[in-house]
Amino acid sequence: MEKRGEEEDGPTSEEPKTTIYEEDDASNVHIEEFINQIGFGKFQVTLLAFCGLMWLSEAMELLVLSVLSSAVHCEWRLSVGEQAMIVSVVYLGMTLGSPALGWMADSYGRLFTVRLAALWVCFYGALSALSPNYPTLLVVRGVMGIGLGGLSLIPPYLSEFLPVHIRGKCLVGLQFFWATGSCISALLSMIVMPYLGWRWLLLIVAIPSFVFFICSFRLPESVRFDLLAGNEARAWATLSSIADENKSNLPPRPLQHITVDSAAARGRVFDLFLAPYTRVTILALFLFFIVTMCYYGLPLLTVEVMKLPPGVCLYSSTLSTSPSACSHSCTLLTTTDYLYYFFTLVSEFPAALISLMFIDRIGRRFTIGLEMFCFSVVFCFILICMEADGLLVVVSWPGCLSARQVRRVSST
Repeated sequence: MEKRGEEEDGPTSEEPKTTIYEEDDASNVHIEEFINQIGFGKFQVTLLAFCGLMWLSEAMELLVLSVLSSAVHCEWRLSVGEQAMIVSVVYLGMTLGSPALGWMADSYGRLFTVRLAALWVCFYGALSALSPNYPTLLVVRGVMGIGLGGLSLIPPYLSEFLPVHIRGKCLVGLQFFWATGSCISALLSMIVMPYLGWRWLLLIVAIPSFVFFICSFRLPESVRFDLLAGNEARAWATLSSIADENKSNLPPRPLQHITVDSAAARGRVFDLFLAPYTRVTILALFLFFIVTMCYYGLPLLTVEVMKLPPGVCLYSSTLSTSPSACSHSCTLLTTTDYLYYFFTLVSEFPAALISLMFIDRIGRRFTIGLEMFCFSVVFCFILICMEADGLLVVVSWPGCLSARQVRRVSST
């Protein structure tokens, strides 16, 4: 195809080129049109299961933090601040890893980056089990957090293979895998901690990441990335494979392309803050910040609530003057505590069902608003001075039932 705007008196300077479909050209077919016509079938179900496995792994790694910090607090006689750092360094690593691995995904491919992140999490997650002291544990867990930041690519990678009509439900459906991983983490803690300790728990939690790494070699690279990278042959082979597996047909029109600058095709992060996206981007970032703080703070709060002495509420003056209030004191979790923790996390299953019911009926925006409103109202009850049992009911049923889903619906 002729290059548009080329001067006749000499060649133009070479610039990086890529290929993309132009939606307003009748002779071209947009990639989403191919995906929609291929439809939802066996390939997407298999892909959802593999991506769900990695989502399950991330949930286990993050939910085990509350148990790990409590156990190490007792074993190494850490202060409250040192205990909190065990959790904070992981999220600091995720803060650094997310943009870095996001750039890598645009440069070297979604699948390559997700595969690297899975291996990274498995290696450093298992390595942290061998930490001989507190500083080593902090460093290794922080480095592992970098890999966890890359696992946020799972929903975008999955969505690029999903037809539009089913995309929202499938991405919310990932929450079932997250909920399963959370519950498995609680049950493993209840079984492993009393007999083998936190080191064996970290080793076991690292296994799903390695399983995904092995299984990921059966997965294709994103078709959208291949087209933007100029690899039309592999993109067409992937589309043909998906169509064969789903027993459907590709559109009859052949692929036709136009060449554009790669920078224009892929866009820039800064573009999100330009009109007309400025308001939406700022609101989305603010919402995601608030929801993430509540979402990941709930499991940590749950463990602290379970340590409350009988007959003492969270805001009792007796609590601050009791011997257990010492910053170096510790209380080991019992089997009953782990069961409480488990039932708190089970609330994610009905939450996912509620989101699935409403997301395509009232839309993403109203679903997020409804869940945020429910969470805000119900969670106000935590300000009431009540004992551990009552607080756990507020945290799980239905308080976090609403809050935990906003994060998933937002990603759709």
